[in-house]
Amino acid sequence: MRGKNALVLLLTITGCAVTAEETEAPAVAPDTNTNRQGIHPQRAGASAYTEAVLVKVNNAGGDFCSGVLVAPRVVLTAAHCVAFNHSAGDSRTWTITAPFATTGSQTQTTTANPISPPAAFPVNPATGAEVMDAAFYGFSTSNYDTLSPPYHDLGLIYLNAPFTGVTYPDLTNTVYPIAPNTQVSAIGRDSVSVNANLTRSNATTLIASTPPYNNDNQTGEITDPGDSGGPLFLEGTHTLVGTETRFSVSPPIRDWWLKLDGSAYTFIASRVASHGGWALDFFRNDVSSALCSRVQACCAAATPGYTITQSTCTGVYDQLGFEATARNIQNASKDNTTVDGAKKVACLAKIASNAADCSITTAEMQAALDDCLTSITGKLATGTSCTSSIECAGNAVCERNGAGAATCQALRTAGQSCEIVFKTGTDVFQRDNLAQDLCSKRGSGQSNLYCDAYDFTVGVDAHRAENTWTCKTRLGLGAQCTTGAYCASSVCAPFGAPNQFTCVAAASFVSASLCTAFD
Repeated sequence: MRGKNALVLLLTITGCAVTAEETEAPAVAPDTNTNRQGIHPQRAGASAYTEAVLVKVNNAGGDFCSGVLVAPRVVLTAAHCVAFNHSAGDSRTWTITAPFATTGSQTQTTTANPISPPAAFPVNPATGAEVMDAAFYGFSTSNYDTLSPPYHDLGLIYLNAPFTGVTYPDLTNTVYPIAPNTQVSAIGRDSVSVNANLTRSNATTLIASTPPYNNDNQTGEITDPGDSGGPLFLEGTHTLVGTETRFSVSPPIRDWWLKLDGSAYTFIASRVASHGGWALDFFRNDVSSALCSRVQACCAAATPGYTITQSTCTGVYDQLGFEATARNIQNASKDNTTVDGAKKVACLAKIASNAADCSITTAEMQAALDDCLTSITGKLATGTSCTSSIECAGNAVCERNGAGAATCQALRTAGQSCEIVFKTGTDVFQRDNLAQDLCSKRGSGQSNLYCDAYDFTVGVDAHRAENTWTCKTRLGLGAQCTTGAYCASSVCAPFGAPNQFTCVAAASFVSASLCTAFD
């Protein structure tokens, strides 16, 4: 769906043959360019943008747009791609295709919104789609982009379930352009057709907004009908800076892109929160569910009727060492992290492989752990303020100094102290948990180190004096442990004496004989 804005506005709707003109003096001849080729000029590289989607508007006019997945269940597109699908003859559904998902192209059609008068539509924005500014439901294709001051041409479409193999863009409350020559590029249709695929534009300069279109920035001409709602990225990145709203048909030719800061960002963030959350929010649940499904399948194969309860899923997640993949994820900012959809898919696939077979090897378990651990990467450099280690780039830890200020710092090496400097309260178990992060990435043991905080010769829960805690090389099979960080090429599992955990081979832990350990 596309709007063409100039002194004369020729509004072309998603490549349809029907057009309407809205004229303001002085009159200018309508657009005569019949060589519409989609995004132009085009270049390779669109397939790297797994978040980019095609939007089919299932209305009587057969309209089509573009869009971008900003969260697992939320598609960002243009408001006019949503609002003009509410009449009696329209389906009030949208068909979304993610052509570049790493698990293969995927398509789904949204749940229909209830029928209602246009002024009240939608009655239930929890399903289907909605726009930021409800006034769009009262406009038509011939006047929606003539408004002064303009409304936000921002629409959201809600998926019934997430696509797989998608990495989501960086979306923050940043005002763009950030410099006079900020370079950007767009993802849009490679032709003006409902059957088009997506392509990538050449780099172009982002131009700051001018009245009356204060909600939009501009670029030179790179889009065509069908690109409405399509994403604009900082060149060479997945940082989302706008979505396409309209273009002009007389010199100077311009494309308009919705600014995603301020109230627009607040609206998007609020709706993402009420529709499942950002990609970071989904991660722990997705991985723990996959682990529980694997345990359920292999245990049921040996013990018909076996059922693992939902309450034990977190226990499975932690006992197998996967807690390190998303340690303190609840405290992390999605603006400071990236979830790699391809690595997450690989992690989940390794967990699910041979689902009915309990004899998973330690190597197989470690391979899945490694994929899961690297699925989430932090963006914050050493010395930068942080709230969680998962936000720190590379092998770094979010550590508080004596005054309580938290910054990303390099991991300790073998023999160095892992004592927590900033102590609050009397919970030594919590400090022990934090101390594991000092010796290895998110306490995973990936650097082959763990924080030796326990004295097992005294008791299973006996800590050493905290000023003696030290980063040491991980332990072998049969050693006592408290987390997977202790164990080299094995897992920390309940084994032996009551309440005692021991480093054991994965195949020994995830086996039919130990399935009852999860109940």
